[in-house]
Amino acid sequence: MPLHPAKLRERGFNQSLLLAAELARRHRIELLPHACQRVRDTRPINLAMKERKKNMRNAFRCDMD
Repeated sequence: MPLHPAKLRERGFNQSLLLAAELARRHRIELLPHACQRVRDTRPINLAMKERKKNMRNAFRCDMD
């Protein structure tokens, strides 16, 4: 999943995008790196499942156009 821009600046790379790019290359499928964006910075994942679901709600926007 995409990183929030603040987390991307902090980390310097997006591990999910690197993995997706390699999978797309190996399977000869198009990579759509901007189809989904994280629009809300979320808390770390040390949460119970119910809290995690609430934390992720409305955190992403996907647009295939």
